[in-house]
Amino acid sequence: MPSPSGTTGIHVRQGKTDSAQRSLPLTPRAADVLQRRWKAADGKVNPSPFVFPGDGISGHIVSMQHPHEKAIEDAGLASFEFYCWRHTFGTRAAQSGMDRFTLARLMGHSSPAVAARYYIHVTETHVAAGFGKFVEYQTRNVAEGLAAAFPQASEAVQ
Repeated sequence: MPSPSGTTGIHVRQGKTDSAQRSLPLTPRAADVLQRRWKAADGKVNPSPFVFPGDGISGHIVSMQHPHEKAIEDAGLASFEFYCWRHTFGTRAAQSGMDRFTLARLMGHSSPAVAARYYIHVTETHVAAGFGKFVEYQTRNVAEGLAAAFPQASEAVQ
């Protein structure tokens, strides 16, 4: 469903803490996948009002554990916990440059420190990229400082 900003998202109604209740934007790709699932479910003989129907009393999947295990088995992958996806999201969001306050809110944490301590795993590539930004900053700073200190020399160069 579109949010006030025009993005498509989902609403988390409950979780372990009050901070877990939040609205989450979806990437265009995720929104497209959900829309296609919704439309495909509509064309079935016994359509479900849920995007992820389930066999239980609720009528929808209430846990991702079994579908996750089946997907891993079907793909022939080594087993890993579903929760690893949360760590992967935290790490990749941080590597993309997302600020820690936004990340904490998206992950449902009351403090950016929780996301930073438990979910963001900085890689060597990320450290190198961050240091590269510092070197660029220093280079610009030195060039601007030299130009300010020697205005006649910078005019001659231009």
